[in-house]
Amino acid sequence: EACGDALLDLLDWAHRRLVWLQSHSPPAEVMATSAEAVKAALIGGGSSAQLARQLDSVQMSASLAACSIVRFVLEHGEQLPAGVLSRLLDSYDVVMLVAALL
Repeated sequence: EACGDALLDLLDWAHRRLVWLQSHSPPAEVMATSAEAVKAALIGGGSSAQLARQLDSVQMSASLAACSIVRFVLEHGEQLPAGVLSRLLDSYDVVMLVAALL
């Protein structure tokens, strides 16, 4: 219970990352199946395209980390204050958000 506002801020961030993950499709490089397709995607494009790919990669990594954080918090739900669980289950509806990602 000592975590207080810091945990709520962390869960706010995690919720935003999960919403981003649900609303964005994986980059084309992730969906490519052959090595040649990956190589062509990496070679083609200028620096702005490369920066956009890096941004997508960082956002995807952060979103996957948010999934792990939410899983860890929910595993320890019996030790959390009622306000934190209320925000996760009522305000954010994390159960439906995670179910949509599956």
